[in-house]
Amino acid sequence: MTASIAMILGRQEDHPVDPRALAQFSLGPVETAGDEIVLGPNWSLYCLDTAERLAVFVELPEGLDLAEAPFVYAAQFQHAQRVATVPFDALPALAACVPAVKNLAILMSTGRCGSTLASRIFAQIPGVWSLSEPDWFTNLAFARAELGDAPLQELIAACIRLTCRPPAGLSPDTIVLKPRSEMIVQAPSYVAALPEARAVFLYRDCVGYVNSLYRFAQRILGTTELPRGSPEWGMVFNMSTIASPDTILKTYFEADETIGGLELMTLGWLLRMQAYSRASDGGMRVEPLHYDDLTANRRAQTTLLMESCGIDARHLEVALHGFDKDAHSGSAGENTIAAEPLTPDQKERVRALVARWGFSDYASDRLAPLGA
Repeated sequence: MTASIAMILGRQEDHPVDPRALAQFSLGPVETAGDEIVLGPNWSLYCLDTAERLAVFVELPEGLDLAEAPFVYAAQFQHAQRVATVPFDALPALAACVPAVKNLAILMSTGRCGSTLASRIFAQIPGVWSLSEPDWFTNLAFARAELGDAPLQELIAACIRLTCRPPAGLSPDTIVLKPRSEMIVQAPSYVAALPEARAVFLYRDCVGYVNSLYRFAQRILGTTELPRGSPEWGMVFNMSTIASPDTILKTYFEADETIGGLELMTLGWLLRMQAYSRASDGGMRVEPLHYDDLTANRRAQTTLLMESCGIDARHLEVALHGFDKDAHSGSAGENTIAAEPLTPDQKERVRALVARWGFSDYASDRLAPLGA
């Protein structure tokens, strides 16, 4: 018996978008049980503690369907009743007990580009189970320097199988997983670990991305002032650079250059777009979809989205109901919360940075598909 189980007595987080961690729960006395307890119907994979090599599962109330949540990690944090930790070494055997997914699709993205909307679109379709932002993907991205290629791919394969466990009574033909944008830095490992999966990469122009993220940050942090060295600046740096060393700034900025939230967000977009080019070496086809195209031509782009994920377009009409309401409704950063957009000068600063880095801002350009 290697699983450690405890009741959740309390929960705390600095920000609602923080990567998930076991330390966000205050726990009662610990008991032990067989690893297979986490295969029970109400247990789901919450996060990974790569330092301790532990997978963290949470037990949810009976009948709770994570596919109905805007963000899986937030619903798990809010509703979890018990925690169980299992060593990484036990995960492959546990995963082997879970039936293989008939059709698996991964929604990669830059973030702030309609990926949550795409997840909601899939959630409308009969026979599809769509999960938005299980957060072990993010844990792996932040710990990317700690794991070699082979262990990482084995871990990915096991975690995918353990995540793809719909509630009792559901037998979907397709499961769609939308990680947070940070996972894109490890896209080649997902391609190698999941050769039969399908993938889409959702993105948008740089100014549109930064404007959306700038407003989102106001909703989460309550301010647009992010002086360097402040906790808020540190959080934005960490999320934008995906836990890169501080030295990354020397690559993209001058020594005396002002580097605030705006600059970090612009760099975050660039790093994610650059990572896309490494998303496939020819094994998994990755279809890019631009946010402006999706919103301007809903029917054609939703059809492309579905077909790219192996879903018959006969369900198009019901899929389009995903556009009916704000995909972020009910979350901490929902779009009904007022926030100031970028000023013209700030937009020009974003464009100037991207041009200086020798990269298209993708306002009019479009990415090409990758892979087979």
